[in-house]
Amino acid sequence: MAVTSSASIPFIFPNRQLHGMTLMDGGTIWNNDPHMAVKRCRDMGYADKDIVLDMIQCGGNNSTTPKDTVSGNAYGNYMRDYDIGTYYKQMTDASKFMQEAPHVTYRYLIFPHKGANLPSGLSQLQFTPDVTGPMIDIGKEDAKNIIAAGEGYMFKML
Repeated sequence: MAVTSSASIPFIFPNRQLHGMTLMDGGTIWNNDPHMAVKRCRDMGYADKDIVLDMIQCGGNNSTTPKDTVSGNAYGNYMRDYDIGTYYKQMTDASKFMQEAPHVTYRYLIFPHKGANLPSGLSQLQFTPDVTGPMIDIGKEDAKNIIAAGEGYMFKML
C-alpha cells in the first residue's frame, strides 16, 4: 500500500488511505524537501556546519527545446511550459533554502543538463528500456560532470 501511494500521481492514479492518512506521490507537494532533511539532522543533534547536503533535481531545463520550440499543439505547448516552470521553481527553491540555512555545506546539485532530451508529460510514465535507458545515461553523465566540477560548484551558480 505504501509503495503504491508513492506513485499515486493526482489526476492519473487515485490517492491511497493508510492509517487515517491520505497518501500520494511526494512530488505533488515538493519534489525535494531540504527543510525536512536538515531538520532531521538538527533533531539528531548536528549543527548546521556539520550538515552536508546533496540535491538531485529530476526536471531539466527545457527552455531551449530544439526539436519543437513551438510544438503546434496545445498539449505540447502546455507541457513545455510546465517543464520550464518546474525547473525554475526547483532552482528558486534551492536558492531560497540556501539563504535560510547558510551554514549548511552545499556539496552537489545535480540536475539534467540535457532537459530537452528527457520525456515529458505522460511519456514519463512509460517505464520501458527505450524511455528509461536514455534517462539513466543522462543522469550518469550529469552526475559525473558535476562531481568533476567540484563541491559546491552548481550551488554557486544559483
